[in-house]
Amino acid sequence: MTWYIKEIRQHFIVSAHSQGYDVLDISLLFNIEESEVEQTIKNRNLSQCTQDAMNENQVVYFIQQENTEGLIKIGFTSKSVEKRLKSLKTATPYNLKVLKTIDGGEDKEKQMHERFKKHRVNPKSEWFYPSRELLTFIATP
Repeated sequence: MTWYIKEIRQHFIVSAHSQGYDVLDISLLFNIEESEVEQTIKNRNLSQCTQDAMNENQVVYFIQQENTEGLIKIGFTSKSVEKRLKSLKTATPYNLKVLKTIDGGEDKEKQMHERFKKHRVNPKSEWFYPSRELLTFIATP
């Protein structure tokens, strides 16, 4: 792969990630291995100053599938939650609803993933089972 094509791929990955798309979404969207997406994001760390500025406009969201399992996605976005919801709706046959949002970016999202990791659908997923612990957190103002 020539250097400029690689640079363009990296730009798309980083850009999508900064817009709140998770590793799996980016992998599926651009047909790129998840490991390449993760490595690209890791290699393109932003300076702390830039990251802090970006986090000012970011939120962590809890979005639930309206089906029998009612899985809950924990993610973050720097665009409006409504836009993120709209983009997620194209990737699932189920209706989705926003349950809660909290201030924060990728670091806060990682904290939430760590906190509720025992309820994860699988280790690489941002989808969680609607456990009592998670639903209680969501219901708490």
